[in-house]
Amino acid sequence: MLKDQDKVHIPYKGEKVESATTVTNDVNQSNNQNAASNSQNKENGEKVNINTASAADLQKLNGIGEKKAEQIIAYRDQNGQFKKVEDLMQVSGIGEKTFAALKDQLAI
Repeated sequence: MLKDQDKVHIPYKGEKVESATTVTNDVNQSNNQNAASNSQNKENGEKVNINTASAADLQKLNGIGEKKAEQIIAYRDQNGQFKKVEDLMQVSGIGEKTFAALKDQLAI
């Protein structure tokens, strides 16, 4: 699975490739570390305050990448603080399904 800003090298026809498994292992290790940190956040019951969270804090939420984090902050800057966690659905790109997956991780 690729994440934002990952780099993929596609060899040209005839190019000698050392080992594709190294790349796969690096990606798998990275994914495992991310999954471990996400599950650790959930286990600790840590909630992210959507009114004060930085972009980095927002990206700790499942399904929130750099772009959505920036959109949340931009919405907050333009419209003021969120009154309730459901107001997050007013942000472009965050619908009911995304919100349902996030609501247990959110705080005001």
